[in-house]
Amino acid sequence: HAPAVVAHPHVWATVRSEIVLGPNHQITGIRHAWTFDEFYTAMAIEGLDTNKDGVYSKEELQPLAKVNVESLKDFDYFTFVHFEGEEDKLIKLKPPVDYWIDYEKSVLTLHF
Repeated sequence: HAPAVVAHPHVWATVRSEIVLGPNHQITGIRHAWTFDEFYTAMAIEGLDTNKDGVYSKEELQPLAKVNVESLKDFDYFTFVHFEGEEDKLIKLKPPVDYWIDYEKSVLTLHF
């Protein structure tokens, strides 16, 4: 008898972040783009092509974007901001308001 195999799925992502500056050069936001690995992508898009046209539209991917962004809230979106020398005083960030996922070259990218 072979022992039972138990796996914990991991998601790999290439992360890009951009600091958004206002007209007075103060930070007004942070934009993220997380490009997920092909294995997560294959699992995540299963059943999302609701009109069966072979294309994953922004509308079809929006529920997945919502689930991703809402689940990241519990982890502060893995974005931690503080003033220099005050690492123990994190600045509370507002949740993303404009977010979406796109599907290109066989991978998903979450923009928030």
